[in-house]
Amino acid sequence: MAAAIPVVGLGTSRLLEREILGGIEAGARHLDCARFYGNEASVGRAIAASGVPRPEFFITTKVWPDWMRRVRESVEESLRDLQTSYVDLLLLHWPVAWYPNRPFSRDRTLDFARDVWPRMADLVREGKVRALGVSNFDQAQLSPLLGLDPPCAVNQIESHPAFHNDRLVEFCRANSILCVAWGPLGKGRVPAELEIIARSRRCSPEQVALRWNLDRGLVVIPRSSNPRNVRSNLEADALSPLDDDERRLVQACDRGRRRFPDVVGIWPATAHPLALALGFLLHCVASLLFYLFPLDLVALSTRRALKRELLLNTYL
Repeated sequence: MAAAIPVVGLGTSRLLEREILGGIEAGARHLDCARFYGNEASVGRAIAASGVPRPEFFITTKVWPDWMRRVRESVEESLRDLQTSYVDLLLLHWPVAWYPNRPFSRDRTLDFARDVWPRMADLVREGKVRALGVSNFDQAQLSPLLGLDPPCAVNQIESHPAFHNDRLVEFCRANSILCVAWGPLGKGRVPAELEIIARSRRCSPEQVALRWNLDRGLVVIPRSSNPRNVRSNLEADALSPLDDDERRLVQACDRGRRRFPDVVGIWPATAHPLALALGFLLHCVASLLFYLFPLDLVALSTRRALKRELLLNTYL
């Protein structure tokens, strides 16, 4: 990867401009963004307001499923909103492609290695993107991408003490793919085992959760709107590695099930049966609905983020 990636980042999903700026002022330099979050303009304004030089940041953005055939347009809109000439890392948000403005209607004719990667590679050659990767890809979905040029450098995956995702982590490590853990705090549900470790170390359970993933060689991108929590998360990198007894305690936390919902229907092996049933129903209904009434989810998310910013500015 062209630039060193800070091992503790800040997830920006649903954050407002002032919250992102607070995170930057607390020390965050690795900002995880996505077109779907709808708030990249807020991120761009926060970066500009911070006064921190662009080279000090590591910025990630992602391409949403119904933009897979419009990668260049997606990236150029991200660059405009982020107020930067390049992003450090470009990811495919999910291992699925939808027809434009038809969420959940799969475009099965598109092949990521054949149709999408070359378009991403063009952006690397043009200097608009520094490195390429994916998000939420499993072993089978990653395999066709191995050996491509530029390489798949990153796979952003769910990983936290309650869901270790060990097999995928090992597969990525064996193929020189860096794993970045989203949701590394597991929605804030702290297992009792982490409380035990935290008391003995005089740190927070959240820092223990982050330190555990760092010890495995993962990068972590917790999300927080509180600058104090952002600072605490960043300090996890300074903690000493967990010892054998502490690692065994964390090992006992693994439930083998995801804590985050499957919004695109790709996790049958690790999803809760109820989530699978509801997901199947959602996909059936949504596919028909958006076939009849096309909708750009990225544009919708952007309007919602803008509305939140306007409401905040109105009442403060």
